[in-house]
Amino acid sequence: MRKHIIITWNMLPFTDNWGGCQRMYYLADSLISAGDSVEIICAYEGVFVPELKHDFSIFACDIRGCMIRKEDLYYNSFISEKERNLIDYAGRKRGLIMHIATIIAKGANTFFNESSSNKGIKVYIWVFKNLKNLKEIIKKSCCDDVIISGPPHTLFFLLPKLKKMGVRTILDYRDPWNTWRAGFPISKRIEGKFLNLADEIVCTNKNMKGSLRTDFKITPKKIHVIGNGYSKKNWNCIECSDKSEEDFVISYIGSINLRNFVSYRNCKNMIEAFEKFNNKYKDTKLKFVGINDFDNDLLEKYKKKNVEIKGKVSVDESFRIMEKSDVLMIMHTAEDMSGKYIISAKLYDYIAANKAVIGIGHDYDLHKEIIEKEDIGVFCRNDTCEIKAAYEKLYEKWKAGTLKVCCSNKEVYTREFQNRKYVRLLNGELDA
Repeated sequence: MRKHIIITWNMLPFTDNWGGCQRMYYLADSLISAGDSVEIICAYEGVFVPELKHDFSIFACDIRGCMIRKEDLYYNSFISEKERNLIDYAGRKRGLIMHIATIIAKGANTFFNESSSNKGIKVYIWVFKNLKNLKEIIKKSCCDDVIISGPPHTLFFLLPKLKKMGVRTILDYRDPWNTWRAGFPISKRIEGKFLNLADEIVCTNKNMKGSLRTDFKITPKKIHVIGNGYSKKNWNCIECSDKSEEDFVISYIGSINLRNFVSYRNCKNMIEAFEKFNNKYKDTKLKFVGINDFDNDLLEKYKKKNVEIKGKVSVDESFRIMEKSDVLMIMHTAEDMSGKYIISAKLYDYIAANKAVIGIGHDYDLHKEIIEKEDIGVFCRNDTCEIKAAYEKLYEKWKAGTLKVCCSNKEVYTREFQNRKYVRLLNGELDA
């Protein structure tokens, strides 16, 4: 039996950010199924939510350097009474400390290059405060390897410290770091140093691997492409139900804002296109599920436009809504190059649901590549006319009874398939 430690920022039940948990959560589950032992270390930011059933251990550390268990939220025994009093004092002063940190965050972010300038400082403080705890856990566990998963990529600053302990280290990229967000030369040099120090590097797609190779001159055999995917296990637990509505239902499922349109996922054109489309085709409905700024006023406002909205729902509920939709939409920003390196986990769930997909973004997006390769829908730019044309194309197929899609390579897009590769990598059996 091999022993693994995973260090990641977000993990249930100590966060409500399920999206940030999924990759490492399902990897841990796969490693347990393979007969290995797993401990996950994550950050605790004051959130405690219901969790999914699992058989691996989870430890949370707060920014003061205190270890927390889900059972009783106790202070870690590694911390002496004197140290605990100092930490409590620091906690009372935290507001002032974080205010000062915010002022200098922009300059400090040249080292971290996080999407939020405050995030880098916060995570770096967490790393500094918890280094002693982390080393103690790793030492006691006698683990075979440590996986550090980012973002936040500031967690990768742990790597040189752990390498000195002689532990095998794997850097796991859920998203790119300096590859697409340029203009941070110091951070890029730091990333290159960490990549060369790591024993193995895992990224989610071939575009990321190509850029890591060319940008940082990393030997190809050290970089492994292991994608994300949908959980076949979770989907098999969902009872199939017939669609209850007669209308042509288009659904967007995921985090989005409808009160103030933002550039990252600006759905203004999507809504305008639907209004024009709905004026011509009355038997149509647009749904948004997972609204960040949901309230009753917003509900009434969009109800007049024949648009249904819901706040955040459970994972199972989101699956059921997908099943009862005719078309599912996915969007990525066209404001930067990130779509070339990022595949939304939601697209994999759309594939699992066997539904036609409208992808919105840039021509080089990986979403476009998958949608067109697997012939599961249409892709367009974030343009009102193009989106309306996509609605109409799929509506005509729906009317003709020819809208059904099924990805021929469905198994490849499961987490189970991808994580079997991860298990082989950790066992030294996977070639790059």
